[in-house]
Amino acid sequence: MALLSTAVYGTTSAGPFFGEEPSLAGSISVSFDVHNNGSTPQEPNDNPVSLHWNGAQIGNAAIPSFTLSSGKFHRAQVLVQFSGANAYGTVRLTPDINGSPGPTDTVFQNVLLPGASAYSSRVAFGARTGGAWAAHDLDNVNVQYSANAAAAAGLSMLILPTAQFGTNGPGTTLSAFTDLPLVTNALALDFAFSPSNLFNDASLYWNGASVLDAGLTPSTLDLDAGVFHHARLQLDATSGGAYAALTLTPNSLGTSGAPLNVFSNWFIPGAALGNSRIEFAARNGGLTSKVDLDNVLAGFQSLAPLLLNPGESIVVVHNLAAFVSRYGTGIRVAGQFSGSLNNAGEDLTLTGPLGEPILDFSYDPAWYPATDGGGFSLVAVDPNAPPSA
Repeated sequence: MALLSTAVYGTTSAGPFFGEEPSLAGSISVSFDVHNNGSTPQEPNDNPVSLHWNGAQIGNAAIPSFTLSSGKFHRAQVLVQFSGANAYGTVRLTPDINGSPGPTDTVFQNVLLPGASAYSSRVAFGARTGGAWAAHDLDNVNVQYSANAAAAAGLSMLILPTAQFGTNGPGTTLSAFTDLPLVTNALALDFAFSPSNLFNDASLYWNGASVLDAGLTPSTLDLDAGVFHHARLQLDATSGGAYAALTLTPNSLGTSGAPLNVFSNWFIPGAALGNSRIEFAARNGGLTSKVDLDNVLAGFQSLAPLLLNPGESIVVVHNLAAFVSRYGTGIRVAGQFSGSLNNAGEDLTLTGPLGEPILDFSYDPAWYPATDGGGFSLVAVDPNAPPSA
């Protein structure tokens, strides 16, 4: 399937011949290939789907979770959104649409088509047998063009560097972005939705480019359902970038569903958090829509690694203020704990960043009864003793 450039191929008459490799000048196209001409990243097997722009394939092919040539009708939704000098392509496939439809498979989500600025086009379809017996059935074609800059309503949360946008004032303006949060030096989380659920996505952007797109299953969480959903985004800065994790809880103020882990430990190369401020921006995308935002809580923490020299000690306290009041500030404190230890004894484990046990031991107040409720500490006499000692 191709969006033929009318500047290249005209507005009428027959278009160019093309089959499963629709690499056409000045045109965006999608290939559904059911024959393996050679196992390569661009065509790994006999079931790939690929995106093309201006005579070349964009990136490697994607493999649907079902077989295209199964003798059944499958629905394909191809969405092309133009933004500035580029376009973004999304391809969604629903197997056996006229029988027992399976879950929709998003094989491409907002894939960048560099240099594909908006152009006048017409839709064309091409197929071939490739020397083998094949029959291709095409039905229920629906083509829509929209003059709206955005094809969906949405809400963006942007983390703006104060060196660029200041510590107060309006932050970004329409000169910075209108729809997708493509903002230089800014990290953004974007939600896009539409009443038809054609869009129901959570995306991450950094420094003017998309870095992650996740399609949400509407039956699990529908962003356009008219209820409040709870979103928790955690960003951890590290050397060379930042890690991102997003959890969504559907209908959080009603009968809430199970928390949905949208993505976790997703590394964003080059993302610099630094001194920043948070901004929210909503858009209607040309739709009749309203976005409600409530109970926003933002927390910033600067954490330095706790490094212990040989023989050095550190403590975890129940109440930091009370501890400092009694013992002063000369003792290193790792943090505070909640709850309390069992006076009758229990097991304690200290794990490292990979979950490996550093210390794993149990205690019993019967060893030294004076430590049971008297305020005394139970400490190891010889930390180098074997565990059986």
